[in-house]
Amino acid sequence: MTQLLKTSKDQMKVWRHHLHQHPETEFSVFDTAALVVQKLTEFGLVVHQGIGKIGIVGQLTKGTSNQAIRRHTIVRGQRCPDYRHRQ
Repeated sequence: MTQLLKTSKDQMKVWRHHLHQHPETEFSVFDTAALVVQKLTEFGLVVHQGIGKIGIVGQLTKGTSNQAIRRHTIVRGQRCPDYRHRQ
């Protein structure tokens, strides 16, 4: 996760420009998903792939708590609200 904190806004702009220069639509976002998996892995998250073909879960844990925050984002769409819950 330390790597994410070191990532600059300029680097994030590069990612955004790359995604817009290589558009994918609907359920054909395989290259976009691969980029997201690569970045989440670089940031030190445990990544689960292939959920509903292109679904991705990045798991960030700290300590032994069973509390969790779920953030659901739809690539190329509007993001859903965050939900706080206990497992």
